[in-house]
Amino acid sequence: MLENILDCQNILTSKRIDYTFCLWQSINNKQPGLRALDPNIITKFEYENFTQNPIFKKVLDSIDMTKFLQPLDFGIWEHLISKKSLVLAQSPHDLHPSSLANFDYFRTYMKSILDDKFDPKNNLQELEKKAKVFSEYYAKLSPIEMSSIFDLEISKSSDMDDAKKYFFGIWDKE
Repeated sequence: MLENILDCQNILTSKRIDYTFCLWQSINNKQPGLRALDPNIITKFEYENFTQNPIFKKVLDSIDMTKFLQPLDFGIWEHLISKKSLVLAQSPHDLHPSSLANFDYFRTYMKSILDDKFDPKNNLQELEKKAKVFSEYYAKLSPIEMSSIFDLEISKSSDMDDAKKYFFGIWDKE
């Protein structure tokens, strides 16, 4: 993944294209699918071992971190699970971040960048309302309804229920 980021940065820089990167999930996630609980994340020990590799270290050090919305260990997935209201609007069958999570991520991290480059539109309340309505509708779809609309790999409803219990326990302590 780091090599792809560096390649993209080099191409964009060579063409003098202004850009900002964001991630959908932490680069420390090392699994092909995303689990809500017990994520398969690279440990601090594994990461330190990686940084001992001169090639890995050279690639990592060559990446311009100022071109990211946030650190490489934080993406839209981490944004989603950091807010109870976003998890509540999440589908129990499709773990892709909901429309509301995408909207909240946009408002939190991206809008100010776009406002500096373009004439801002003052329709955030309308957009948030639409994202919330759609997310709530989508979260209520059954696996059969979802699979008839989309060709999706449907997760078990209990996976999201377990995740909500886990994250609500964290938020309730705060």
